[in-house]
Amino acid sequence: MNRYKYILFDLDGTLTDPFEGITKSVQYALNAFGIKDEPLEKLKKFIGPPLKESFMEFYGLDSRQADLAVAKYRERFSDVGIYENQVYDGITELLGFLRDHGFVLAIASSKPEVFVERILEHFHIRQYFDQVYGSFLDGRRTRKSEVIRAALKGLQVEDFCQAVMVGDRFHDVEGAREAGISCIGVGFGYGGREELEQAGAAAVADTVEQLGMLITHPEEDIMEPLMHLFRRVWRIHGMALDQVTASRGINTSQMKMLGHIFHHEGISQRQLASDLQLSPPSIAVTAKKLEKMGYIDRQMDEKDNRLNILKTTSKGKELLSQTWEAFTDVDIHMFKDFSPEEINQLSSFYERIRDNLEALIEK
Repeated sequence: MNRYKYILFDLDGTLTDPFEGITKSVQYALNAFGIKDEPLEKLKKFIGPPLKESFMEFYGLDSRQADLAVAKYRERFSDVGIYENQVYDGITELLGFLRDHGFVLAIASSKPEVFVERILEHFHIRQYFDQVYGSFLDGRRTRKSEVIRAALKGLQVEDFCQAVMVGDRFHDVEGAREAGISCIGVGFGYGGREELEQAGAAAVADTVEQLGMLITHPEEDIMEPLMHLFRRVWRIHGMALDQVTASRGINTSQMKMLGHIFHHEGISQRQLASDLQLSPPSIAVTAKKLEKMGYIDRQMDEKDNRLNILKTTSKGKELLSQTWEAFTDVDIHMFKDFSPEEINQLSSFYERIRDNLEALIEK
């Protein structure tokens, strides 16, 4: 019996390598804003995430400017960049194998659906997919979770344990988690193994061959259902924490940044970017949002006016206190109806798992 039945594939960086088409089209759009001839390698971070948000995050464009940049991007991409692309070696064979062995395949991409269809037809792989889902040209359904939910609904998936997302960026992993399914990451795309593992991918394939094995490997070993349950529990735990932050009008990444600032009052934006391993433009955008919401203050460093110093406000500290209390409630509820003996037994199991893993690392 196969682990999965419904396989949802991302497109860019997962099935195809769109480096040339996307980066040159982004470069074309930026040129229209006076940002001339950005190196293509620098622009590969645009591969995967929603386009509008990327222009805002990486180049500080406001919403209106980002809409114009997207329009300018499509001006080149729709006729030229769309075909500056290639299917990864082995993908066509893998799709054919999965299709022949009864798997239901679909595309779940943040790229506009009309472009996805054209790319699939151009590379003669459209016939392998039962359905194709993407965003709309008017800006609707750009979030990965929205696309995945649409695919699950369209495929009439009842048991989400039978469905898996396959993608190369953390957006794919997070989107899958928000939609209630697991995600297999592909390390040969543009996110890399580290990004995917940190995001919580169920597994990461470094090659197309490994991807096929992860999808098709039968659940004969007793460890497989146990590990599936283990990952599922922590995905649901993450979803519960996400729900707590969302109810307070703030997302998980913003809450993480706010908490880090609280524990390092007076930290500079530059140091914050280093600590959280995020780009300075990304930090600047989120810090600006937190400041606008009244959760932090940004001040110029008296000793170095090139640096912004960040501190939490009383409102920010109150939000953190309330949220952390709600997080604790989630953890307590997670062990509802457990006896003290069961808690102690579970703790001993985790200690043994920890010791085994630490011994493995020491080798």
